[in-house]
Amino acid sequence: MKKILFLFLLATVLSCNSQQKDLEKEQGKFSKIYAQKQYLDDIEELSEKLISTHPQPFEFISKENFFKVVEEKKNAITDKTTFGEFIWHTSEIVANIGCSHTNLGAFIQESEILPVDKIFPLEIRMIEGKMYISNSLINKEKKLEGSEILNINGVSAKSIKDDIYKHISADGGDGRESKKKYFNFFSPYYISYSLNFPENYEVKIAGIKEPIILNKLKEYEFTYEGKEDYSKEYCEDVLCFRTIDDKSTSILTMRTFYYDGEDLLKYRQLLEKSFKELKEKGIKNLIIDLRGNGGGQSFNGAHLLRYLSSETFTYFLRNEYADEEQFNPMNPFENQFEGNIYILQNAGCGSTTGHFLSLVKSNNIATLIGEESGGTYTCNDYSFSLELKNTGITTRIARSTFTTTAENLPKDKGIVPDHNVVQSIQDFLRGQDTVMEYTFDLINAEKN
Repeated sequence: MKKILFLFLLATVLSCNSQQKDLEKEQGKFSKIYAQKQYLDDIEELSEKLISTHPQPFEFISKENFFKVVEEKKNAITDKTTFGEFIWHTSEIVANIGCSHTNLGAFIQESEILPVDKIFPLEIRMIEGKMYISNSLINKEKKLEGSEILNINGVSAKSIKDDIYKHISADGGDGRESKKKYFNFFSPYYISYSLNFPENYEVKIAGIKEPIILNKLKEYEFTYEGKEDYSKEYCEDVLCFRTIDDKSTSILTMRTFYYDGEDLLKYRQLLEKSFKELKEKGIKNLIIDLRGNGGGQSFNGAHLLRYLSSETFTYFLRNEYADEEQFNPMNPFENQFEGNIYILQNAGCGSTTGHFLSLVKSNNIATLIGEESGGTYTCNDYSFSLELKNTGITTRIARSTFTTTAENLPKDKGIVPDHNVVQSIQDFLRGQDTVMEYTFDLINAEKN
């Protein structure tokens, strides 16, 4: 027994040492300097692949402006440019395409290489274009949670936001406030890159006269947990159904449309069971919570829609992949819900979820509540991964366009809710689900 315990502890130590070495290796890459020609060749390769592969590279930026940015990035490269600086340049080139499926992969590559002492030592939440402190991290004693940041190191919060958003890929191109989805997850990293990795940070807070000097981070463990704008009171998983009998209301929670294999079977079984229960119990109100649902397979979105639509619909306009069922007329299911439908949405609703919401909106199927979605009625996918030959930076590039039949909606905006409801910083810090509470109030008001 002692021998087994010793071997287990030894394996754990070796694993931790290996992970630490991998981390140090990644962070060492941050300051690595490649030859100037290698950087320039990678920019050339990247820009050429983007315009030759993407189905509509100049939908949201003119060809002239795209190459203007490419030249600006080339001119910024010197024989002292570090890999960390270079990957920041490349993310702007990629984001200019205005396609959520053409990206460097959230902000993972950039965050993994950033040394901890360079990371901005606060977590920030973007709310209606303003920066609020959601976690003070190592600066807890300063009691900054909930405060609005006016500037960082003398640079206005708006200027920092505008610069960061230029590096975030989103459907519809520049100016999409839905980019805050990624900012809210990776804010300590984004701010560091935007300010060019300063040695120290100070912030100007609304209502406080003097700037506040921040302590440097000694450690930081990134997590997605706790950064969502919704509670898990009614669902701690990615797919749940729950009926609140005394309210004659059911809640269907879906954090993804990605279901394949056994998961696909479970997904369809849950929907069939749930909508059968709705009919048998005579439930009057159905809340579908799609917040944070970044998408998945389109046939899963179409499948759900068949339980909601009272009329035959066609999901997609035809393209080169038009042999799938979503390109043909689809009939409602037998257990189609006939009561009031309320769908909760936010900036995290992208890809297939944007498609789904566009058809709900266009066909007046439900009341939409929350914030403008990240996805629109059209997006590009069937992406492939490109690894730049010199620096090894990887990027996804979409190869085909998928457009729903909701062509009456704008391309450069997400799906706008019928009731725009925004969670305040104070509600976020309290863990108060503002949008769900608003929905219950709306149901009660319509009942009376």
